[in-house]
Amino acid sequence: MGRAREAIDCIAEAIRLNPQKDGPAARTDPDLDRLRKNKRFQALLASLNVPLSGS
Repeated sequence: MGRAREAIDCIAEAIRLNPQKDGPAARTDPDLDRLRKNKRFQALLASLNVPLSGS
């Protein structure tokens, strides 16, 4: 669980710094599939105000 928390913190910071690129990537990147059931990761994705396509 600690590693997931750390990963989500890093993803959230990446999105904060570059939301147009990293927001859509967080939604679709298969490397993040292991986090998709995590409630905190779900909340992060729900809070994004960027389109899936990144455009």
